[in-house]
Amino acid sequence: MGSWLLFQEGCHLSMKRLSFRFTMVFGIMVFISCVIVDSLLIFTYYKKELKQLEDNIQKNGNIIASFRAYYGDSLELMDLVNRYEENMSGRILILNDDGEVIIDSQDILVGELISNKEIRKTQETKTMASGYYYSNGKKMLMMTIPVFQPVGTYYRELNYRDGMVLISVYVQDVIENVWDYGKKVLEFSLIIWIAIIILSCWAGYYVEKPVKKLIDASKRILEGDLKVQVNIDRKDEIGILAKTFNQMCRQLDFIESNRRTFISNVSHELKTPLASIQALIESLDENDSIETYQEYLADISKEVNRLSKLVQSLLTASRLEEIKLDKEYIPIKDFVNEIIKQISALSRDKKIEWYNECDENIEILADRNGLKEVMINLMDNSIRYGKENGFIKIYTQKEDSYLILGVADNGIGIPEESQEHIFDNFYTVNRSRARKQGGSGVGLYIVKKIIDLHRWEIKIESDIDQGTDIQIFLKDFRVV
Repeated sequence: MGSWLLFQEGCHLSMKRLSFRFTMVFGIMVFISCVIVDSLLIFTYYKKELKQLEDNIQKNGNIIASFRAYYGDSLELMDLVNRYEENMSGRILILNDDGEVIIDSQDILVGELISNKEIRKTQETKTMASGYYYSNGKKMLMMTIPVFQPVGTYYRELNYRDGMVLISVYVQDVIENVWDYGKKVLEFSLIIWIAIIILSCWAGYYVEKPVKKLIDASKRILEGDLKVQVNIDRKDEIGILAKTFNQMCRQLDFIESNRRTFISNVSHELKTPLASIQALIESLDENDSIETYQEYLADISKEVNRLSKLVQSLLTASRLEEIKLDKEYIPIKDFVNEIIKQISALSRDKKIEWYNECDENIEILADRNGLKEVMINLMDNSIRYGKENGFIKIYTQKEDSYLILGVADNGIGIPEESQEHIFDNFYTVNRSRARKQGGSGVGLYIVKKIIDLHRWEIKIESDIDQGTDIQIFLKDFRVV
């Protein structure tokens, strides 16, 4: 009983497989097609054989009718009837116009009056008539041909003389020929059907195998393995699906890795100011002077401000994907002047000089808030890592079909090995120095995201102790 249940379960699972369903559906479609095509072929062949038989009988009947028209009911006509009877394997009767049998190839009905619908039709219309009957369980063709005699010039006219030729032939030979032909057609169709079933099984397996790999890989993703890759080397749609699946897995793994790094960095960045605040608070004593309290509270305020800026940067970064750009043409020189007025106070301690060398006739098509976020972050970095008595220059430069919007300074510069990572989230060249300067590594990440949303490009040119030049390449501008 247990073995039977296992067998039933195995059969049930097999029937659910894609290859089995593919084979079944394709096999049924081919079977139905074979039945329809075979039926049409056999029916057409049957009709063709009957038509050929009818044409042959009519031809022979016309010869006999013509012979009677010339020679009458003579012995020669009797000999002719007997010869044709042997050739046609049928029965031949010569009737007069009243339906009386004059000649019977089997000498049975001579002198008798006979009638059927074919005889009556020929008597009435003087045309050939034919029909099918069953005799002794066998199908029979019966045909009547009227007797005409050619007359007139060149015998182009026919005069009805008297009577008709009645020929009866069993069509068993035709049925046997059709049967033999049908068997051959069915045998050939069966071979074709079996071959197609085998091919469809192989095709089903060919389709199912990579799908099963994708299913197994999807289950591994469900279990948390985002590094999974499927090895399917095909050029069809399934190959494209597998390639897309692998790209999706790599992207998911990259996103998951970034998520873990993000959480780790956020935790670290939040932990540092919180630890500093906790340490400052715990260091206070009720016996400390008011000056000490004020000094500690000022340090706590700095850490709180730094924490607040970090949280604000994180919120901005998290909302970047949801931003819908509201583009407008912005006069870049006036726009830069406004930003310089807002943040120049941050550069007073270092006595940094500002230079706005943007073309006053150029307007940039951009989202105003997004462009402002980009420029403030770039200028703020130039201030943080600028030198005493240094400079910050914002400029525009036309190059081919592009416009370059640049922010250059003569600050401490960025090491070459760090330049390709500078736009990564939370990346800082020197973490301790960045923390001292109030940087978190989020600002340039935000810049890159906004640049990408505008479909612009950004590049860095920097040398240690020589300064940094960050260039934005854009096409959406106009000269007014």
